[in-house]
Amino acid sequence: MKSHTSKNAEAHSPPPTAVSSFTLAQGRELADERGLDPLTFERLRDRGLIGSVYVEKFKARCAAFPIHDKDGNVYRAHCRAPQPDNDGKRVWSYEPANDPLDRAISAFVIGARQLPSEDTSLKASGTRSLLLSGWRSLMKSTPAKSA
Repeated sequence: MKSHTSKNAEAHSPPPTAVSSFTLAQGRELADERGLDPLTFERLRDRGLIGSVYVEKFKARCAAFPIHDKDGNVYRAHCRAPQPDNDGKRVWSYEPANDPLDRAISAFVIGARQLPSEDTSLKASGTRSLLLSGWRSLMKSTPAKSA
């Protein structure tokens, strides 16, 4: 995982060790919760798509999705609270909370990103899913009930 090198944003960027600090135990815990094979989270970690970041707001390390700039540098993370709130839901937070360069949050992409010059037809790109959040893409599918 590359980290942003701008002097203004460097002190506020998630550390490059965020991905490597995501443990197999964390992956197994998330896999159990989401109904997935633990290998799913190992592969996400190995590809730099999930990590673990300390979030002051939660006073704990949290599972986090790295947020990349247009050049592929990680400058921020989308972090999930380690414990549910009083309503039983997990709160999400950005770390750092504010981006000093005010960059847009990019989509969470699993798989190859295509350059505009590449063939972007559905035939060439394979299956694509558009979901409300990256976290919702990491749940076991339940088969549709037949009538």
